[in-house]
Amino acid sequence: MQTITVLPESVANKIAAGEVIERPASVVKELVENSIDSGAKTITVEIEGGGLSLIAVYDDGCGMSRGDALLSIERHATSKIRSANDLGDIVTLGFRGEALPSIAAVSRFEMLTRDEGSLAGTRIKMAGGRLLDVLEEARPSGTTVWVRSLFYNTPVRKKFLRSARTERNHIIRAVVLLALSHGNITFRLVDSGKEVVYSPARESLRDRVVDLLGADFADHCLPVRHARDGVIVEGYAGNTGATRSTRRDQYVFVNSRPVASPEILRGIAGGYRTLLPGGRHAVALVFVETGTAATDVNVHPAKREVRFSKPALVEGVVAEAISRTLRPGTPFGTRESGAPYEAPAAVTEGPPTKEELTAPPVPAVAGEQAEMPVERSMRVVAQMKGLYIVCEAEEGLVIIDQHAAHERVLYERYVRDYRAGAVHVQSFLIPQVVELGPEESSIISRHIGGLAAIGYDIKPFGDRSFAVGAVPAHVSDADVTTLVRDMVAGMEEGPGRHAVSGTVEERLIAASCRSAVKRGDVLEPAHLQKLVDELLGCERPSSCPHGRPTMWARSWDELDNSFKR
Repeated sequence: MQTITVLPESVANKIAAGEVIERPASVVKELVENSIDSGAKTITVEIEGGGLSLIAVYDDGCGMSRGDALLSIERHATSKIRSANDLGDIVTLGFRGEALPSIAAVSRFEMLTRDEGSLAGTRIKMAGGRLLDVLEEARPSGTTVWVRSLFYNTPVRKKFLRSARTERNHIIRAVVLLALSHGNITFRLVDSGKEVVYSPARESLRDRVVDLLGADFADHCLPVRHARDGVIVEGYAGNTGATRSTRRDQYVFVNSRPVASPEILRGIAGGYRTLLPGGRHAVALVFVETGTAATDVNVHPAKREVRFSKPALVEGVVAEAISRTLRPGTPFGTRESGAPYEAPAAVTEGPPTKEELTAPPVPAVAGEQAEMPVERSMRVVAQMKGLYIVCEAEEGLVIIDQHAAHERVLYERYVRDYRAGAVHVQSFLIPQVVELGPEESSIISRHIGGLAAIGYDIKPFGDRSFAVGAVPAHVSDADVTTLVRDMVAGMEEGPGRHAVSGTVEERLIAASCRSAVKRGDVLEPAHLQKLVDELLGCERPSSCPHGRPTMWARSWDELDNSFKR
């Protein structure tokens, strides 16, 4: 019995589309990259319904003739490579010849394009990958693509998308990344008639950063430039006072292509080694230029990743560039010698994996720890690694995770205050203004009401600025900009560990996490004892609000047995 068959072209096209088009932001990225490669000077993106209802990309690039337009919707058709040898010298953003047919396979697709040599433009209409019509129509040179009803014929893929607001935020980030790396082009993003991103062509990278990430970001950054062994690093590194709770504000580009690069992220971490407290990440904008032969951009269907022929060299030059900026005048052994950079053990683990970023909360403490009776009195003996508190109890030795413990203490305090209608706040005589990027502005705007319920008085104050009139009293000493950005980092919708949805409980959990002491925070003995005492007074001291254990214990008998006593 024959069990192997050749898939129909329509099914094969949908599978191929799934490799390139994961969500609406993937469509925007592919279309805008084509516009950039066409030599466009102005690119406008319009979306509706988070990109599911409509994505339209307008450009004034070179456009296409009728023949090229029809070929562009065929699989494996591209103007950017001619042979396998060209894969080693790719200078364009797009090259695979899959984007337009992949998009057309899962949407209602239209394209209107004209090159300088054509008297009329060509309009192509498709649905689900099937060609419906080819018309002549007037237009200036350039290309417009309309993508409607994305994934209308692939409901399984559509089911796994996030909310329209979340998809909108992914689109904002995609446009911001491409605009950051192409300062000679004017970019606009319009959502349901409202302009969300506008970045005119700029000669100065700093001006472009201000347009897209805000003046606060630019003001807290130092210029970076360094080169060695054919690797050039430019951009900005945040000063040590500008930190975030996540790596989201680390923007990485290779040969003007926004990418995910563990080597470069490790290099950034290496440049900040010993300068930042545990659990904090610097802001950075890093452009790495290498010869095309030294990079392989053909390792991911969506071109999100690159592979370096000498990854240790790239990591080392990035670390040197940042270290020289933050520590001017400090000798750096590899700078002139060209010796390979040796990443310190503390940063070799690289960025968090996708699984770590999307991991669900850890279930309640397992095994014997879940049933461990918690004593009501412990004496603090020491603090280890700026993270663990060593305690002596009547029954044995207890080690407490200070961050998890503080989360539990703060969470129960917030819940009590909230239920009693007595959230304690600290009001500012003059509201403090925080300027955010487009993506952060979008996130915080829809959570203002929920944040007010737990003590944050935040009001819009212009396009992407917010006036902070009050914060919870327990964080009144914190830098307001850092506090707000950390809150935003915890508000992204999705299955992340600190995601905030509409419930008050989840907002309180996120607030307790953002406000708790962090890894690397060295506390005075009196503060350590106070934290332990407060933890022991909690209703559920054995776990933090996310379900992670707060303490580990061993009885004196267990310790004696371990030493054969």
